[in-house]
Amino acid sequence: MTKVRPFQPADAAACAQLYHESVHGGTQAHYDAAQRAAWSPAIPEREVWLARIAPQQAWVAEGPEGLRGFMTLTTSGLVDLAFVRPDLIGQGVGKALFARLLDAARAAGLTVLETDASDAAKPFFESLGFTALRRNRMDLQGVTLENTTMRLRVGL
Repeated sequence: MTKVRPFQPADAAACAQLYHESVHGGTQAHYDAAQRAAWSPAIPEREVWLARIAPQQAWVAEGPEGLRGFMTLTTSGLVDLAFVRPDLIGQGVGKALFARLLDAARAAGLTVLETDASDAAKPFFESLGFTALRRNRMDLQGVTLENTTMRLRVGL
């Protein structure tokens, strides 16, 4: 069973580890080794990761084995980080996290959510009702990566 709760500073290191493992273990069908290495060259340091997550609303999903995933929302309605352990993709962890995020977005009066979805995450966001707005190309360490900006209109 997955339990979703608010992120706590003590979760930062585990979230950083899961992020790195997800980039390298869950996106191979969409990004090559050089792209994955540019995206996440190393596990982010706890303090760096905490500084990124702390200004946002964030939730973690836990199970008996520990951290299963996490998701964050900025005050402007950007779903910034959305990561699930690669071996648990498709088992409802992301949907459980998104349900909490959506409740918080509605409570905050947000009417639109956006995300820059990786090619691996795009089908997940489409399943939630997000629609593609545009493709994005970015250069990281001399390597080109692409993602898709997506939008969801939220009913209050």
